[in-house]
Amino acid sequence: PEGFLSRDGKLGKMRPGVGKLVASAKIVPIVLPIFHVTMDKILPPGSSFPSSGNRIPILVGEPMDFSSLVQSHRPLRSPAIELYSDIPSRVGLELRKLEKRAKEYERPMPPKAGFQTKKKKPKDELGARVPAAKNQETSDQPPGSESAPESSV
Repeated sequence: PEGFLSRDGKLGKMRPGVGKLVASAKIVPIVLPIFHVTMDKILPPGSSFPSSGNRIPILVGEPMDFSSLVQSHRPLRSPAIELYSDIPSRVGLELRKLEKRAKEYERPMPPKAGFQTKKKKPKDELGARVPAAKNQETSDQPPGSESAPESSV
């Protein structure tokens, strides 16, 4: 309903676009308010590709049915902008309730059990990746021609 991604993670002004979508539909849809936190860790401002390995707490509000509101505006022939603004303001109230509940999720979250971050591969002085260290023992035999260990009988 804001019409953009928030740079600071806070809800902005609700815009009438969602109201127009709801009011203009042949069958008035149910609106499900959803609020998520820590999205700035997944897609920081200015980045063009999302990062992985983060969890996003998602809070889902109660479904909102605007069919009676839309029906009540039709006989009054009230200006469409009133309806288009009324719907997002009601959605905004629900989102603000979810935002308050989301405060508890703002603290850093421990990684999931069994989740391990990848270790960065070593690089040489030019920045090229260094291959994994192979077995330091060298053999005079070519690979795959190892002989069976000798046994004494």
